[in-house]
Amino acid sequence: MQPNYLSPVLPPLLFLSHCQESTGKFFWKKRRLCKHNPRACKRFSSHHSCCFKRYCVNIYANPSHCGSCGHVCKYGKRCCDGACVDTMKDTRHCGSCGRHCPQGEICVFGMCGYG
Repeated sequence: MQPNYLSPVLPPLLFLSHCQESTGKFFWKKRRLCKHNPRACKRFSSHHSCCFKRYCVNIYANPSHCGSCGHVCKYGKRCCDGACVDTMKDTRHCGSCGRHCPQGEICVFGMCGYG
């Protein structure tokens, strides 16, 4: 028996994976708004930008569009405040975005003052 590659389940799964932003909320309508009105993205937040004249992206948190459309963070880095950072050793983003280490402590393995 041959597998059914045109399963009715497959297209919705592909649709869902491509239509989520970093918050996990669906934003298909946001994508369509941007095509004809690039400034429409700013109504969601000042961190959103219209990428490729098609869809709204949070350029402060999306690792595929970090700081600007199409700027991809390297492996192991996250997009925090529009910059690609290594949350395993960045003292301003230790373990997660925005988690600051106390003054004098360093970030090691995503933990402040480890070791």
